[in-house]
Amino acid sequence: MKDFAEIERIKENWQFRRLYSRGKKIVTSSLIIYYSENKSDTCCLGITTGKKIGNAVNRNRAKRKIKEAFTAVYKNNKEKMKGHSFVLVARVKTKNLKSHELQAVLETELKKTAII
Repeated sequence: MKDFAEIERIKENWQFRRLYSRGKKIVTSSLIIYYSENKSDTCCLGITTGKKIGNAVNRNRAKRKIKEAFTAVYKNNKEKMKGHSFVLVARVKTKNLKSHELQAVLETELKKTAII
């Protein structure tokens, strides 16, 4: 998880709302990916899960899976992903997937957008 230390966390509500309104959106069956360029030279990440995922245990498990998948993608594409902000929203299907499956979804969708 050393690579995750390089990723800046999005924690404030206004940061999430700004990315929702100004960013671009990719919708898959397991994730919703909001992304945009930022003015800094860092990669920013926010993860959200809704109550439809389940109780707190299931929501936290989904967040850990997403975090691990994003870290693996980031490790392989550091230079290309710097200067971008991402918000990843878990969907109901997310809790049934493994982190390597989420990693494959992230990689294919980000390749379509030419970020990586």
